[in-house]
Amino acid sequence: MKKYVSIFILLFVVLFSSFAGDRAEVWSRMYKRSFSPEMKFSVMLNIVELNDRGMIPLLEEILTEDIIANLDNKRDITEEQRFIELTKLVVKELGELKSKNSAVLVYTIVKETKDPLLKADAIIALGNMRADQYVDDISLILRNVNMRPLEGLSSEIEAESKVAYGSVSALDRFRNVIGYESVFFASVGWYDQRVRFFADKVLKTITDNPIEPLTKILIDGSFSDKEKAILEVAQCSAPAGDKIEAAREALKQGLVNIADTIQDGLILTSIRKNAIKVLYNSKSSKTDDIYYLSQSVNNGADLEEKIYAIRTLGLNATDEAISELVKILTTFNDRSISGLGITYAEESVVKEIISTLGKSGNSLANGVLTEVQFSGYSSGIIKLAKDALKKMN
Repeated sequence: MKKYVSIFILLFVVLFSSFAGDRAEVWSRMYKRSFSPEMKFSVMLNIVELNDRGMIPLLEEILTEDIIANLDNKRDITEEQRFIELTKLVVKELGELKSKNSAVLVYTIVKETKDPLLKADAIIALGNMRADQYVDDISLILRNVNMRPLEGLSSEIEAESKVAYGSVSALDRFRNVIGYESVFFASVGWYDQRVRFFADKVLKTITDNPIEPLTKILIDGSFSDKEKAILEVAQCSAPAGDKIEAAREALKQGLVNIADTIQDGLILTSIRKNAIKVLYNSKSSKTDDIYYLSQSVNNGADLEEKIYAIRTLGLNATDEAISELVKILTTFNDRSISGLGITYAEESVVKEIISTLGKSGNSLANGVLTEVQFSGYSSGIIKLAKDALKKMN
C-alpha cells in the first residue's frame, strides 16, 4: 500500500508542477484528491516538510473541514488513530509556523478532543503561536491536572502527565504571571521528575515579578508549599520592596502556624529563616518587620534563626528596631544579675546583640551596653560591650 501511495504522490507532483499555480494550490489539489486516509497522511507529511507559511490557508481549511467538522463521527480504532495522527500533524505545523490567527481552530481541538496526547500537542502549538489569549484557559487545564488524584492505570497517568508538560510548555512561551500559580503547583505535583523539573525551570523565567501569586501561596498553601514559595521569592527578580512584603508575610506564617509533627516544625523553621534572609538581603528598614523579627529572636527554634533576626534588626537601624534589641538584651542582663544564668547558645545571642548595637551607632544602646559590664557576664562579653561603646562614642 505504501508503494502505491508513494507512486500516487510522485505522479501528482510531476503532473501539477507542469501547470501554473503555487505550491499551496498544488498540494491542496493533491490532498483533496487523496482517496484514502493513508494518502492524506502521506500528503500531509510532505506539506509539513515544506515548512512554508504559504500552506497556512490549506492547513486551516483541512483543520476546519476535514477534522473539526468530523470530530464527533464514529470511527473504528484504526480509523480513529489515523484521524488523530493527521490532526497532530496539522496542529503541530500551525504551531511551528506560528500562525496565531489559527489559534481559535487549534483551541477547538484542545477543548473537544478526548485524546490526551493530541490535547497536549494542540496546547504546545498554542504556545508556539504565542496565543496568549488562552493563558487563562491553559492555566485552568494545568490546575485541574495538578489536582488529579494518583489513581488509575499507569497509561492514564502518563497521558495526563503529557497534558501537564504541554501546558507548562505553553505557559512558558506566554510569559504571563497568570500562569505562574499553576506552574508552581506542577513543580511540586504528583508527576514524575521530568514534568516537575521542567515546571521548576519555567518558574524562574515565566515572569520577573511573581510576588502576587507567591504571596497567595504563602498565605493559603501547605507548609511545604510555603517553604518553596519563600525560596522562589528569594531567587526571583522582583523589586526589593515587593520581596520585603512577601518575606514579612512568610515570617508571619512561620510564626503563627503551629507544627503538629517534628517535620512540620522543621519546615516552619526553614520558612522563618529564609524569610529573614530575604529581609536582610533586601536591606529592609520597615518598622512593620520589627515585631516578627523580635519574635524570632525570642522564640526561634535554632541559633541561626536568632542570629539572622538580630542582624536584620540591626540592618533595619530605625530607633524602633534598636529599642527592641535593647529590650531583649535588658532581659538577658536581668537574668544574669539574678544569678539565673544563660546557656551557651544564649551567650551567642547576647554577643550578637552587643556587636549589632555597637555597629548601629545609635545612642539608645548606651545604657544597656554599660549595664552589661555590671551584670555578671564573662570577661569576654564585658570586653565586647566596652568595645561596642567605644565604637559609638
